[in-house]
Amino acid sequence: MKTFEIGIGRMVIKAPDYYYCEQENEETVMLSRQEEDDEPEIRFTVIGVVPVEQFSAEDMLARFRDEAAEKNTEVRQVQDKVYFSYRKEYDGDIIYYYQISYLNSIISMSACVYKECTDETVHSTILKDAEQMLESIDLLENSKFVVIEPKDTDIDYVVDSVCQLLKVEEEEVGDYYESGKALDRLQVLLDDKLFRLDDLVYLEKLGLLFGSLIRYYYQEFSWAVISDEYGRELVLRFRGHEAVSFPISMIRKRLEEGEHINVAELMTDHYDSVLANIGQ
Repeated sequence: MKTFEIGIGRMVIKAPDYYYCEQENEETVMLSRQEEDDEPEIRFTVIGVVPVEQFSAEDMLARFRDEAAEKNTEVRQVQDKVYFSYRKEYDGDIIYYYQISYLNSIISMSACVYKECTDETVHSTILKDAEQMLESIDLLENSKFVVIEPKDTDIDYVVDSVCQLLKVEEEEVGDYYESGKALDRLQVLLDDKLFRLDDLVYLEKLGLLFGSLIRYYYQEFSWAVISDEYGRELVLRFRGHEAVSFPISMIRKRLEEGEHINVAELMTDHYDSVLANIGQ
């Protein structure tokens, strides 16, 4: 299962591994399999947060019952979520709407099946997936150590950092990896040390370039995010496992300790270590 942030990051949901996420705006994420253009889509939007001192579970339940009655449906409860759902059709596209109350937040979820999709089993599958995601809604802070799928803004930051250090445009990055220039450039930057050790943003970017190189040479890795009580950090996750690597911390720690870093050797040693740890 994958874990995705919704809203401004205060809450998360879990979804099957075949889902991918796009951040449509600050409040809305869209999940789909990204296999076809008319792939069914599930959207989550955090549409409101009631101040704790003003929130009343009884009042919210009464409000939901009234709104559900207007839609000729009923309020349901699963775990600590209260919700109602209804279906609408627009020019052949069918959208299943869910209005959800979780703690003092109001969340809108929709599952859209486009008219081009003629497979009848898709409706039952998308509804099953959507309702499992609904059940999984949780506060991020409830987990001390959770691996989250990166947002579009996270990936954009990685790309921007790599381009800045390599001094190339985004479309040139692939050639730099393939030619070995990207690895050579990082080695030169680490050897020359023309930066301050207290410039944590620059050290982070060095780590992101190192992580991007690991991803290029060892494609079993993908970007993820660790969020815990200490903050939020981009990490690498090994495919099919919960094992994660911390490229930013790996580079920063060695620089702070005055250790000489051989980029190629560090990548190889780390890859071998990960394989050993997962028993391969």
